[in-house]
Amino acid sequence: MQNVPVRLPAVARATAILRMRARLLREGFPRVQMFILVALTGLAGFAAPTAMLAAGPDAMALRYALAMGAAYLGPCTRSQVAGEVLSSR
Repeated sequence: MQNVPVRLPAVARATAILRMRARLLREGFPRVQMFILVALTGLAGFAAPTAMLAAGPDAMALRYALAMGAAYLGPCTRSQVAGEVLSSR
């Protein structure tokens, strides 16, 4: 079953945004979560080429291309897991 986006009137959309903002501030710490997300992305981007250098590939272009992929995909998988946890509430 596909999720079909529903267009809300401007007032309902504004109300929904205010409710979501209040919920995020009440139940979570968005700034801390974003800091952790950015820190983990940077760590993945730094650790990947370091580990690959130790593993053997000498081509810097290859290592950094793979590191960018690792840094990009790392938060994607974490946010999907977090989304599943939040949707189960």
